[in-house]
Amino acid sequence: MEKAIKIYYATPITGAWGDDAPKAYVERNCGKAVKNLVLLRQWFPDVEWYSPAENDTLVQVLFFAKKLSREDILWADCEIIKTCDGLLANCWETSDGVEKEVAFASEIKKPTLILGSYADFDVADGRITMKQIEDFICIIEKAIEKEDL
Repeated sequence: MEKAIKIYYATPITGAWGDDAPKAYVERNCGKAVKNLVLLRQWFPDVEWYSPAENDTLVQVLFFAKKLSREDILWADCEIIKTCDGLLANCWETSDGVEKEVAFASEIKKPTLILGSYADFDVADGRITMKQIEDFICIIEKAIEKEDL
């Protein structure tokens, strides 16, 4: 059986607030990302999607208790990016975390696609979004084929 392509889905979590992000704001951003993941998995069922927003409960508990810094979280996110085949960034607002994840993915030569301000894929023009992501997945598949040669 062929290994599924694994794509890291980067989205704003603390966004422009950074360390001062209110808990409700973080939860709302995570909710947006999870909602979009449902659509990504419907549109592209053969892709394994990873999102920090979907796996954020423990991280939020530690972050809001001041037991874990954003730098620690971003370090861990970058370690996870290393295990992925590509990175899809959805930038519905300013986020230095997403910027750092994109820069890291580029630095280690992971294919990267940055989508504009689509907070909700179902509201965005789905045909354009789907086509962009389809093309991106093809780029990842070709990069994997080259590695296997």
